[in-house]
Amino acid sequence: DFINGGDNQSGKTFFLTKDIYLPADWVAIGEKMDGGSSAKPHFAGVFDGGGYTIYLDNRQTEPLFGGILGGTVRNLNIVGDTLRGMRAGLAYYCSGNIENCSVQAKMYDCAAGFVYVSNSISIKNSVLKSGSYLQGGQAMGGFVAIVRSESTSSTYEFINCVVEPGVTIVDSGSGYPIMAGYGIGGIAGYAIGDIKNCFVGADIQSVTK
Repeated sequence: DFINGGDNQSGKTFFLTKDIYLPADWVAIGEKMDGGSSAKPHFAGVFDGGGYTIYLDNRQTEPLFGGILGGTVRNLNIVGDTLRGMRAGLAYYCSGNIENCSVQAKMYDCAAGFVYVSNSISIKNSVLKSGSYLQGGQAMGGFVAIVRSESTSSTYEFINCVVEPGVTIVDSGSGYPIMAGYGIGGIAGYAIGDIKNCFVGADIQSVTK
């Protein structure tokens, strides 16, 4: 409520102390945004999951975070059973840092396991776990669907990230058609940046490209 009311919690750290289950009517932390506008409510603090798990409800359509701008999420596991219409499991928009996190979910009409869109992102030591199934269209990526630049100072990096064998990523050719210049990939659908020491063991399928 503080964040969606306009307090981005910059400089503050929040610790998860146990596993939690989100409700079907969960409202994402921060507003969804397609660009890095600081005018919209967003999370700019540190969210430390402490190695615990957040379970997504099957009827839920919003991810944990709507908008992260300058914030960090670390040491967190996200698990979902059968999710429909959720763009990504962790955040709709993230221009910040993700460290030591994992996602395991079956997601339909989605775009990515972790983040839908970003303008500047660093993801390190994170895993899209076996058993995950991502199905959708437009840009499709195991970690991020779309990473696009808004300034020369933007950075994009994926370091020590793993998409485990047993993951399936499918562009079904329906719902959201792949946009010009975008595509499907184990790490990202569309991205400009560095991918270092990463591994993709996913079965990647596309009927359009």
